[in-house]
Amino acid sequence: MIRKRIILPIGIIGFVLLIIGFSLKAKKESVNVNADLVKLEFVPIQTSDGWGYDIIAGNKIYIHQQCIPAVPGNKPFATKEDAIKTAEVVIKKIVSHKLPYVTKKELDSLNISM
Repeated sequence: MIRKRIILPIGIIGFVLLIIGFSLKAKKESVNVNADLVKLEFVPIQTSDGWGYDIIAGNKIYIHQQCIPAVPGNKPFATKEDAIKTAEVVIKKIVSHKLPYVTKKELDSLNISM
């Protein structure tokens, strides 16, 4: 009985430390914005066949984007730089209190490969 009481807290602590370790390992990039006291940042993510991005609000994923928005199908970004440029536009929209969507015209103006 005593053994079970000790093992459970140790297991929980180990699990929490594992999660913290993985979260510290993720490389967050560029734009750190304090929009209405919520820290916004993005993390480029490599998918199986290209790139995407996560928009982080506070410490939680707000947007998980694995494919190019406004383009039919599920085509990932060809380069990390394309994902970063698009994530920056999304963050600017959020900070401006606009809906965080991107149009095909905006993608064209950013020279995003489609």
